[in-house]
Amino acid sequence: MSLIKSLWECAFSPRLYKLQETTWKSYEPNGFERWSDFVVTSFAAIWSISLHALPFIATLMYRRSTSLAENAYTISKFVVGAGAIIIASLAVRGCARVSNPTYLKFIKTLNKARQAYNYESKQDLLKYDFEFWAWPVDFRVDSLERSDGKPRVMLETKSTNITRRINEDLIFAIPCEIISYIVANTIAIKLMYPGSMSLVNMAMRSTLLQGRIDLLDIGGQRSKLITQSNLVIDTMFVDRRHK
Repeated sequence: MSLIKSLWECAFSPRLYKLQETTWKSYEPNGFERWSDFVVTSFAAIWSISLHALPFIATLMYRRSTSLAENAYTISKFVVGAGAIIIASLAVRGCARVSNPTYLKFIKTLNKARQAYNYESKQDLLKYDFEFWAWPVDFRVDSLERSDGKPRVMLETKSTNITRRINEDLIFAIPCEIISYIVANTIAIKLMYPGSMSLVNMAMRSTLLQGRIDLLDIGGQRSKLITQSNLVIDTMFVDRRHK
């Protein structure tokens, strides 16, 4: 693996929390990785908060006496400054992780599981606890086929009903549909599933982490499930049928 590829991969790879050798122990990043991780996660938390505060921010900017161009200029300065800080933090994180043999071993295990996800590679991956977004998919609902060969019966969504409207109604409905889609996929979905919010995860991380470790110690299997609507579910399965 070339150095540039390793730097890029380590910069955008998941955070490692714990690893199992003889016993479970916490992953110890060096100072540079700890600092860069803090910056990246802080911006992620700010982004999560800003999504929920977006209606209030838009209202505040609308009521300001400044013009739209001035508001756009202010936002662009903030975005450029934040982007520069994030890029620098990712570069530092990549360099710090490349120099850490423990993290490089974890990355090799993760890449092996992504390339050939089977029982053996999963057992190797279960020795690490890391950010769940990088976990390989174990099961997808849409991959199931009915035994009788018939098509799946799906609930009719609102989008399918739109095609039945007359053209005049459809023209007036398009802006509302766009706004409702944006709200549903940014603010509403976070309120429906608070566990997906960055702040909630940060507050509950230590408790959830210890709970997963306890379940893994008794033979638990961590898995990623993808629902029909492409929602991701973090699950722990423990087989206690013969115990």
